[in-house]
Amino acid sequence: MKSEIVKLSDLTPDPNNTRIHDSHNIEVIKNSLKVFGQYRPFVVQKSNMIIRIGNGMYKAMQELGWTDGEAKILDLSDEDATILSILDNRSSDLSVFDNIRLTEIIDGLSPDKLALTGFDMAEADKLLKTPRNEIADGFADDRNPSDEASGTSFTFGQYRFDVTREEYLIWQEALRQSAGFDNASAEREIRARLKL
Repeated sequence: MKSEIVKLSDLTPDPNNTRIHDSHNIEVIKNSLKVFGQYRPFVVQKSNMIIRIGNGMYKAMQELGWTDGEAKILDLSDEDATILSILDNRSSDLSVFDNIRLTEIIDGLSPDKLALTGFDMAEADKLLKTPRNEIADGFADDRNPSDEASGTSFTFGQYRFDVTREEYLIWQEALRQSAGFDNASAEREIRARLKL
C-alpha cells in the first residue's frame, strides 16, 4: 500500500494511545528526524484520521515546526485500529538487543553518532565496562541455551543456576518485561521465582 503526503493539521493524535512519550523520547525522535528525515510513515485510520502508529513522531515533528508528513491511510474499524496500535508497540517490546553485538557497535561510535541511537554516554559506558561474559542478558551463559538437551547454566552474583531450556525462556521473558531490566530487577525476579 502506498503512502501519501498529508498535512499534520489534518491528523489527530490517538486519544487512547497506550504508549507514553516522555521528553527524552521526543528529543531522540527529533534528532533522528533532523538527520534522517521521516524514514517511516504514520499509520492513520481513514475514518477519523487518528494516528494509530507514530504518535511520538507526530509530536516530535510538531515541535520541529514541520507541517507535512508521510502517512499510510488504512480503512480499519476502531477495534482493528486499536489492536494494530498495541500490536506495533508490543511486537517491538518482545525483541531484545544482542548486547554483545550492541556493545561492539557502540564502542566504535563518536559521541554525536551515539546520541542518534537513543543511548546516552552513561548507558554506553555501563555496557562498555560490563565484563563480556556478563553482558548477554544480565547474566553469563556457560552453555549454549539453544541446546535443548543440556539446558543452560548462568550465574547471578553469588548464585549459580542450572536450568532447563524451558525454565530459561520463562525467566528470560519475565526479565524482558521487568521495568528497567537491570541487575536489581533481574535479581528480584530470580529470587521471587526461586523463593529465596
